[in-house]
Amino acid sequence: MISPILLVAVVIGSLIIIHEFGHLIIAKIAGLPVETFSVGFGPVLIKKRFGTTDYQLSLIPLGGFIKLAGDDVTSDSGFNAAPLGKKVGVIIAGPLSNLIFGIILTTILFSAFGVTTPEPRIIPDSTAITAGFESGDYIVKINNDTIKNWSDIETQLENYSYQETRFLIKRNNETRIITYKIIPDSFPFAPFISPVIDRVKNGSPAEKIGLKKGDVIIQLDTTLIKEWYNFVEIIQMSQHKPIYIRWQHNNQFFEDSITPQLVPDELTQKKVGVIGIWVKIPEKPMPIFKSIATATNRSVYVAAQTFVILYKVIVGKIPKSAIGGPVMVAKYTYEGAQWGVKYLLGLWALLSINLCVINIIPIPILDGGRVLLYIIESIKRKKLSKKEWEISFWIGYGLIGLLLIFALTNDITRLIKR
Repeated sequence: MISPILLVAVVIGSLIIIHEFGHLIIAKIAGLPVETFSVGFGPVLIKKRFGTTDYQLSLIPLGGFIKLAGDDVTSDSGFNAAPLGKKVGVIIAGPLSNLIFGIILTTILFSAFGVTTPEPRIIPDSTAITAGFESGDYIVKINNDTIKNWSDIETQLENYSYQETRFLIKRNNETRIITYKIIPDSFPFAPFISPVIDRVKNGSPAEKIGLKKGDVIIQLDTTLIKEWYNFVEIIQMSQHKPIYIRWQHNNQFFEDSITPQLVPDELTQKKVGVIGIWVKIPEKPMPIFKSIATATNRSVYVAAQTFVILYKVIVGKIPKSAIGGPVMVAKYTYEGAQWGVKYLLGLWALLSINLCVINIIPIPILDGGRVLLYIIESIKRKKLSKKEWEISFWIGYGLIGLLLIFALTNDITRLIKR
């Protein structure tokens, strides 16, 4: 078993090193002298000089840093004297490196493990039900376009916005046609996913009663389970009380009672029930070039959604208790390793993209804040004074310090409430 501390150090440390490596590469390309590139902090263990740069390995392996010549607000040479474009390029290269690393990890994930491709079977919303759809309907065609998997449905619904659209569906081995008007931003379907177990978490309630990969959930409490979302809804609404469960393993049927664990939802912090299983969704490996394109689109979308979530936290649409700190990151990183390589890769990519987003927020001491200050200097056509830089940095330190304290408080509160 990998040490949790070592695992967190590898994941988080690698993201920070890649961030600093981005600064280094662009600084070298821009012809700006770099004095030091360090892997780790604290006492230096190994140091080697190449050209004008000292490359060193330090004792504490939680990240790294670079020191540029003239990277001082009072300096009239080196980095501080460089044109605005070069300075912005060097600064933005750090967050951009994290985004690129997230894309690389997601590309590996898609090409090695595949992307989820649920069947084009649907769970309709109320408006779609009124139009004649039923849960489990298999969509064969939308207008004249043949539907092969769930992503085809999403694509075609975007193509036919505000149009009366003709659906050819299959239900109980019979085909029928339903006409439905597509309204943008109001997706009428969710994927119909069979309640088949893909993975069982070690030490979970599911493992304790003998649930295994490939098992099919048949019944929960008094409800016959036909699709996954129905099962999840019942488990999440549980109150940490035993629930009757019946399932099929190969050709045998089993029954038992299971007591869900109550855990806080990461966004709403409302406690919901879980039993420690993942659903099986068909996956199909992607060709490498398609993986790169899809991973790029997904990563940019995740970055944009991260800004949306931050905005919703600020305006109160999402509880501020949803913000997590290093303890939560460590927890998810270790759990990611327990779930398997695929889950860990996805989490690693997400953390890298989030680090990119956080760093481009325009708070002094963060990369985005430094770019903002240099742009202000360019607009004013006058360098900020040392005092102005110091005041800006102290504001930045204060904001980041408050955020860190707030996040750590949330982390500790979560641990106490468990």
